[in-house]
Amino acid sequence: MTPDSCRPIHFSPQMEHQVLRNHVIARTQGPQQDVCEIRCYQEPNCASYNFGPLGTEKTWCELNSRTHQQIPTGDFVREESSLESQPG
Repeated sequence: MTPDSCRPIHFSPQMEHQVLRNHVIARTQGPQQDVCEIRCYQEPNCASYNFGPLGTEKTWCELNSRTHQQIPTGDFVREESSLESQPG
């Protein structure tokens, strides 16, 4: 990345037990949450990410092209032990 292509991101507080569906652009298994945040930062089309299940060793990271504020409410669903976070 060049300095001109950097984008400042500050992640808003996480929405625990909520995930965004139907807007996933990439999914990986096993990263820690901070690695998931970095992946979102590095992906120009990432607007938010889902992470979970919380409290386990086998986690997944889903990068989303939208935030829960940009989509129909039916796509933002309750899922135990997961969270959604977005740049604020």
